[in-house]
Amino acid sequence: MQKKENMKRFLLAILFLPTLLFAREIPISNAIIEDNTFIWKVIAIDFRDDCTIIHKEVTPKVAGTWICSSTDEFVEDATTLQRYHLLYSTIGTKPREIYHTNMISFTEIYPPVNQAERINIHSGHYYYKRGISV
Repeated sequence: MQKKENMKRFLLAILFLPTLLFAREIPISNAIIEDNTFIWKVIAIDFRDDCTIIHKEVTPKVAGTWICSSTDEFVEDATTLQRYHLLYSTIGTKPREIYHTNMISFTEIYPPVNQAERINIHSGHYYYKRGISV
């Protein structure tokens, strides 16, 4: 079962590799969530015809913390409220324990939302209530 899951992750990574390499980045700022155990930041968003890529960083505040992308995460068209759910994350969707407090960069892949004028980014129970030009 584990081998099948690893193969699935590998194939998804290969599938999205060209997307990650040739995406157009739109840098953003002030998209930070902080709690007692983490600091989560959205660094940039790539709007492509075939997908939307959210570049994030997470910094654990406590060694021995569990991290992953949540399978219920989505980006949302702020006008129509249409949701686009997470397709793939480079840190995975199964929790894994981190034994350090160094910053970790990762990306999340969503369906394309390039028709939206503004988007909200859902992460866990939070929204980044920012207008991001498309």
